[in-house]
Amino acid sequence: MKIMTTSDNIEEVETIYGVFLGWKDDLVTQHLKDFSAHCRNELAMLGSLIKEGDNVLDIGAHIGTFSIPFARHTKERGAVYSFEANPHNYKLLLDNIQNNDLGRIITPTHAVVACEVGA
Repeated sequence: MKIMTTSDNIEEVETIYGVFLGWKDDLVTQHLKDFSAHCRNELAMLGSLIKEGDNVLDIGAHIGTFSIPFARHTKERGAVYSFEANPHNYKLLLDNIQNNDLGRIITPTHAVVACEVGA
């Protein structure tokens, strides 16, 4: 596993699913460093359900630690729709999608997803 510092509060971590930019001192980034994935068991289970050509929603996508593995399962015939409300996380989500060359599969949206309009 390769870890490279990119700025004062962001670091790059190479994982089994690709390269991620993550926040230093963040639990998700620590999981990427320690286990080469965030929620590795859950990703394995979900990966067994997601097939090539599926459409997947990732609501609360954070920096893409689920979106990117999902895209690797859906492949070119499928799509992943990723929603993230936090502007800082959304920026890293965009960077991680681009760095892993998955822009043709993952559609990011900077938004809150709720049951009601204005909720």
